[in-house]
Amino acid sequence: MRESGVEPTAVLVGHPVAHSLSPDIFEILAQTSAKSFCYELRDVAPGQLGSAVADLLTVPGLVGVNVTVPYKERILAHVSGVSDDVATIGAANTLVRTAEGFVAHNTDVVGFAMMLDYLGLQLDEARVLVLGAGGAARAVVSSLFDRGVRQVLVFNRSSERLQRICDLDVKRIVPYHRSDSSEKLDLVVHCTSLGLEDTDRDIIERVLGPVLQAYPGVPAVDLVYGSKIVDTLFMQTARQYGLKPLSDGLPMLIGQAMEAWQLWTSQTVNFRDLPRILDVLRK
Repeated sequence: MRESGVEPTAVLVGHPVAHSLSPDIFEILAQTSAKSFCYELRDVAPGQLGSAVADLLTVPGLVGVNVTVPYKERILAHVSGVSDDVATIGAANTLVRTAEGFVAHNTDVVGFAMMLDYLGLQLDEARVLVLGAGGAARAVVSSLFDRGVRQVLVFNRSSERLQRICDLDVKRIVPYHRSDSSEKLDLVVHCTSLGLEDTDRDIIERVLGPVLQAYPGVPAVDLVYGSKIVDTLFMQTARQYGLKPLSDGLPMLIGQAMEAWQLWTSQTVNFRDLPRILDVLRK
């Protein structure tokens, strides 16, 4: 839904958001499509999500909202409808503006699948360890099962959040502490927000190090991303324990943005452009 004659606008809400490369991605998508488009960042303090959403409904030309940490689950209390993916996963990262309010979608599922394609990872019947149990992790688990993964192990410090993600599929999602670390593992996916701050180094080492040490040689990916700095704190720690870090989360960020662009503009994008956009952002 967009007002005639007003530049289409989207907003990213989260805490923090200053590090985000989403404005750069949507600028590239707009240039590629020869389309005028405005993308803004809004750092929403804890406890202010409801008022922020109400304020967004008044933004001229607003077509949608991206949602990042820590609001991918909490945002569902402030929408008028949800997609099938969101109903299943229980988390959203993209809102589409309608006459009734916002409809929640999850483009992280597609974004992570595009990242796997970009990396050439085939995961049919694979066994994957997911670190974290928040909104991003829930989308990753859904995407992994779409790819034919046999079993997902989940490590998370909060037992309540761990149980909630395991409840998505009690047969195929197993708490890490109940798994057999001697059984072959095919991939590790880091889905927490640890690594956004330099001060996270110690906690990554202390909390995740004991888990990673059991899997030398296993490929690993991080959903945290940088631009020119592609070696995240998690990737550095994983390498120290003998794992094989493959990528930060920038390919996934691009993929989910491309899917969001289609939802907001009804304009088809060429998903094969992901490597080109990645190269532009890395320069």
